[in-house]
Amino acid sequence: MLDGTSTWENPKEMEIYIEGKLWIKGNHRAITNPTVESGIIHSRVLLEFLGLRADLKNGTIEEVKKRKPGDIGIEMFQHDGRHLERVTKEEALSKYPGRREDAERSLVITIAHAHRSIAHLTEGPIEDPGSIDLLILGAKGVLALVHDFLYVRLGIPTPDYSIKQIKP
Repeated sequence: MLDGTSTWENPKEMEIYIEGKLWIKGNHRAITNPTVESGIIHSRVLLEFLGLRADLKNGTIEEVKKRKPGDIGIEMFQHDGRHLERVTKEEALSKYPGRREDAERSLVITIAHAHRSIAHLTEGPIEDPGSIDLLILGAKGVLALVHDFLYVRLGIPTPDYSIKQIKP
């Protein structure tokens, strides 16, 4: 997904066609930058919806204890007359393949990037040499969590948002 973009010294020309018609033409960064940023923000929103937040000072994932007025959470949805439950930290981390520490770091880094790099600019970047890989792991994990804890529990199919073809 993000592989190779950091090595492009100059913007690449791109064209986007919809149903065979040219809709957008220009610099690839006009699409890649906001797409990546949107994905990171959306992941953070979905984690909070599921009942998870980050303690950025300690670098850990925590469960949301109390919603703010107007917040929408998974527990507001029902199936067969029963409200869905918030996802626990343990449930979330157990869904990730590999080391638990990597799973937790991926979610913390995703939320940290959403807060510090996208929602508002903060002095000093997030220092983690593996942050791109962890962002990708976090994004894939969030999709799996939403599938398992929302769509499966509601008994409805998960929408297919996958990209069918990418040509370099």
